[in-house]
Amino acid sequence: MSWINKNEMVVDRSYQRTLQSRRSKSLIDSLTANFRWMHCSPLVGCERADGKIVIIDGQHRLAAAKRIPAISLLPCYVVDELTVAQQAHAFVAHNSARVTVTPLQLFHAKAVAGDAEAVAILDACAAAGVKVLRSQGGAEKADETGSLGILTSIYRKDGAQKLTEVLRILRAAYPKKDGQLTSFMIGAVRDMLARNHSGVTIIVALRGTDDKTLRLEAQFARASAEEVRLRDAYTEALAKLVEKTPV
Repeated sequence: MSWINKNEMVVDRSYQRTLQSRRSKSLIDSLTANFRWMHCSPLVGCERADGKIVIIDGQHRLAAAKRIPAISLLPCYVVDELTVAQQAHAFVAHNSARVTVTPLQLFHAKAVAGDAEAVAILDACAAAGVKVLRSQGGAEKADETGSLGILTSIYRKDGAQKLTEVLRILRAAYPKKDGQLTSFMIGAVRDMLARNHSGVTIIVALRGTDDKTLRLEAQFARASAEEVRLRDAYTEALAKLVEKTPV
């Protein structure tokens, strides 16, 4: 383990990723703007014949550090000189032998850390009696959802109160039926409210169908009109049902 001058560190582009992608640029911008030593784990590199340290793991951290004048040294785990092939093999090992943090796991970690948006979304869901899953997989119970994307979208566009209203409608329509709090269903209910249908009408309409049926109807509709997105076809299938439901 050593502290190495950032200007003595280099990257071999024959096997390393480019930093020109949108994700790489965004990550480097974020690391630069929010740099904390507790977030900067040691880089991994090997010493080259000319004394330079070739970075195998940590090039985004290095790129961010090079933007920050106050940082001159970085912690680095340095191994003996490796051939380029050995470096590439080590790069593959570092970037494949790991368990990726899922969006749901990251969301709950943000909530514990006090992230305002994550806390607000959890509170809005709890107010409707809905739990946000910590990981995907398996059948979702009647009061569970893993549809983090649509929850976040509604919260950002319409606020916490609207998110709670949408989820309350679904819980009232399906108090015991598992697997109904899907992304498509949540989004479709939000759209029905935006079309000024009452919550009571939507609940009555929903009790006569379910996510599986609406999804099948949407697939048939999309088959006859390829330009239509499945999500839009799903929403229209629910809209037809709601419009036929007595107020």
